[in-house]
Amino acid sequence: MSVVSSSKVIFCEGKQKSLDTKLLERVLETMPVERPTIVPSGGKFTFSVFAQGYFFPNETVNQRYIVFRDRDFDTEPTTNIQLLKWQRQYLTYRACVENYLLDVDLIHRYWVDEYTNTVTQDRFEESLATYQNRFAQEEFWVQRQYLNWFHGKDIRKAMQKQQSQYISLYDSFCNWAIAQLDITQYPELMELRTKIEEL
Repeated sequence: MSVVSSSKVIFCEGKQKSLDTKLLERVLETMPVERPTIVPSGGKFTFSVFAQGYFFPNETVNQRYIVFRDRDFDTEPTTNIQLLKWQRQYLTYRACVENYLLDVDLIHRYWVDEYTNTVTQDRFEESLATYQNRFAQEEFWVQRQYLNWFHGKDIRKAMQKQQSQYISLYDSFCNWAIAQLDITQYPELMELRTKIEEL
């Protein structure tokens, strides 16, 4: 017996309440056609086996599904901002879904909403000076290369190791920011939506 609740399925990394699932829910939020079932299936190396078990006893060849996951460093980003096809999977253009939350406006709004009373001007300026010195390579920032080469998960871990009071990107910020994310600003996410509609 199959557990499919829709004729269209999107497999993604993570667990039921993972950021990957939440991003896909944002992509599908206003989709006018049949809403696919989002199926988190753990890590990137188990998709084919997971799909076989999910659709059992039917063959996966005849099913309407796609796999959406982090690009990680399995392939390089192209010069065009778009979904990257790798085998039967669609990969994020950015290194991982967390990198879509590395947005100056989102981070600013989050800090204003959540930390207005705890962050002082002096503490902010002191931290800002530290990071300005550390990331002084103008080309790296102007060309926004950090969006394609830094891994949001690694940045979060590094920030937490340096100072435990830094915002936890994975918990409160990610949950807040994913709800604020304007997916129409990302051509590759709109392309993903089109691919889903075409299933």
